[in-house]
Amino acid sequence: MVRIPLTDNEDTTLHVAVSRGNNDFVREFVNYEHVTRQDLEIPNANGNIAFCLAAITGKREFLEIMIQKNEDLPLIHGQNGMLPVHLALLSGFHEIVQHLSSYNLLEKMNFKDIERLFFMALNSNIYGNFYVVESLFLISDDLARELVMIKDPENGQSLLHIVVLFRQNSIIDFILGRVPNVKLIIQAVDKDRNNVLHFAARQPEQASLSLRPDIRMQKELEWYTKMKKRVPPELWTMRNKDGMTPNDMFYANHRKLSNEVKDTAKAVAYSCMVVAALVVTVAFAAALTTPGDKNNAWFAVFIMTNTIAFFTSSLSIVAFLSIFTSSRFEESDFVISLYPNLIIGKKLLYISVVSMIIAFAAASFLIFGHIYKWVAYVVTSFGLLTIIFVLELQLSLFSRYIKPCLEYIMNQLARRIIYLHTVRMREKFLKYIKTDLPVSGSSFSLSL
Repeated sequence: MVRIPLTDNEDTTLHVAVSRGNNDFVREFVNYEHVTRQDLEIPNANGNIAFCLAAITGKREFLEIMIQKNEDLPLIHGQNGMLPVHLALLSGFHEIVQHLSSYNLLEKMNFKDIERLFFMALNSNIYGNFYVVESLFLISDDLARELVMIKDPENGQSLLHIVVLFRQNSIIDFILGRVPNVKLIIQAVDKDRNNVLHFAARQPEQASLSLRPDIRMQKELEWYTKMKKRVPPELWTMRNKDGMTPNDMFYANHRKLSNEVKDTAKAVAYSCMVVAALVVTVAFAAALTTPGDKNNAWFAVFIMTNTIAFFTSSLSIVAFLSIFTSSRFEESDFVISLYPNLIIGKKLLYISVVSMIIAFAAASFLIFGHIYKWVAYVVTSFGLLTIIFVLELQLSLFSRYIKPCLEYIMNQLARRIIYLHTVRMREKFLKYIKTDLPVSGSSFSLSL
């Protein structure tokens, strides 16, 4: 009864129980004394054993029950020559992939299966699958170097291309920091002649749509600029099969976001420029009519803050004015070369406003400090309240827009720290036992 097929697909009793999700029956059946290890290795017409069906359907409990009976089940190939870990990855159950990997599966797989898992994980849109890639790197440095050098036969993309596309900083740092001949890897192109900077210019599908367009654009620019600094300058102007440079690719993939930013850029620049012009006028007039005793310490405070307010507001006007006068506003390099002026202008404007408030408070001490000191204190109190309000406004923007960005950065940093700690502990352990990781033929194993 255990081995008899019950369906046209040649499913056995265990296949049917796993497919229907009957937990109690599966546990009792597998632990039944007359059910042997070999009974769990019976495939159906598709070539899948019951363990494969549990991986495809994401039934972790079934996997744990069966692997206690037969620890070789994760290494038995199923449909289309795929292991259960391949089938789980193909079905989108990255938790199952991580669970199977915890049984030292990666150390037992041959290189052909590792390579297949490697590219399946990279080409998947699930960020959790990069855990598999990092785990593969920890098997041995030789394996990591070999994986870095191979390319996807379908599109010619290398590991570096894909991790840059999905912005996996820990793997990027590993490749650029520890892999030999890294210059050859950086200069590699895919079948469409896209280099690594072309991939950095693409907008990921997982981009957060909850952020304001200008905040999203700022994040995209920071990422692209960071990668641009890490590659040779000759890649900056390299054209792909479609004749596009990385800058062209950046604009093409951010066209919608760029148009959203352009719609608001001029309006924001105009409003900020009016405020900056008012600050310049006030600061200039105040400099010509300096109040109070010039030997007073508050006079130095007044002059310094008034000077800061005047020049920072003047610089912000220049930055905002470039939005109106530059011929690059309608060109593809607006988001790269012109948009940062808007960000810089707003920062300078905030500095000038705060400086003007401090200068006004200093002027009150110069005028009323000798007679009515309480007037100066009242004026200063209102000035402090205004500055606190400005900071509170910035903090509210911080918590709403910038905090998610920082949380993402901190998560990436935490993953990087854990990764480096794991590598360091592994190296210390290998040094302690004074043995090398064996690599024989196409099979990779970890001998401890």
